[in-house]
Amino acid sequence: PAGAARYLHSARNFATEPAKACLPKFVWKYLDSGTGVEATKTRNRAALDQVQFHPSILHGPQEMDISTTFLVEDYLAPFGAAPIGMSGLIWPDAEGILARSLAQAQLPFSISTLATQSPEDVAPHLGDHAWFQLYPPKREDIRQDLLDRARAAGVETLVLTADVPVASRRERQTRSGIIQPPRLTLRLAAKVAIRPGRWPPIGAASRNSARSTSTSKRKRRCRLRRISGTSSAPRWIWST
Repeated sequence: PAGAARYLHSARNFATEPAKACLPKFVWKYLDSGTGVEATKTRNRAALDQVQFHPSILHGPQEMDISTTFLVEDYLAPFGAAPIGMSGLIWPDAEGILARSLAQAQLPFSISTLATQSPEDVAPHLGDHAWFQLYPPKREDIRQDLLDRARAAGVETLVLTADVPVASRRERQTRSGIIQPPRLTLRLAAKVAIRPGRWPPIGAASRNSARSTSTSKRKRRCRLRRISGTSSAPRWIWST
C-alpha cells in the first residue's frame, strides 16, 4: 500500500492532462472545479504541499512502518478514499473499484451520499473499514433510510458532512452546462456525443457492441493501463 501511495501521489499531475482530454468538458469541470473563485482549493493544495517528511538519519537500518490508529481502529497506512460524489461519471464501476482496492489494502473507503452506486451494490466489495458519508436530507424518513441501508451494507463508521445552508457557487461547472438539480440536457448530451468512445462510461458500453476500426490518434479510447507493480499493489496510469 505504501508503494502504491507513493506512485499515486507522484502521478497526480501526470494523469491530469489525459483525464482532461478523455472526459467531456462538463465532467472534467465537475471533477476539477472548486467553489467561487476556488481560493479554498488553492489554499488546500498549498497546505498539503507544506507537509514535509523529516527523515531519521544515522540510526542504522530501519524497518519501515507507516501503520496508524484512528478512531480506535488500526490501519496499515494513514490513507483512505474520501467520498467522491458521482464518481461513476469519471469511470464505470468507480465505487466498486475503489471499494475492492481499499478492502485489499485494509484501508478505509467512504461511500458518498451522492455515489452512483447504492450501498447494496457496493456491499459485496466492502472490507472491514467501510465508511458512509452523509449529507443529511431534510426529510427524516429519507435520512433514516440512508443510514439503515448503509448499516445493512456493512458500514460501521459514519462521516457527517456539516455544510453551509445554501447551495455552493461552482462557476466553472455552471459555465460548462451543469445545472441543479442535475439532469441531462441537450447541451450536455451534445458534449457526450462528441467523444462517445473516449469517455469511459460510454466507451465501455460501446466497445461491447462494436469495435472501432480507425487507427487515428483522434479515435483512441481512454483506458487504465497497468505499467508495473505487484499483484497486491499494481501501478496504473490513465492513458489515451
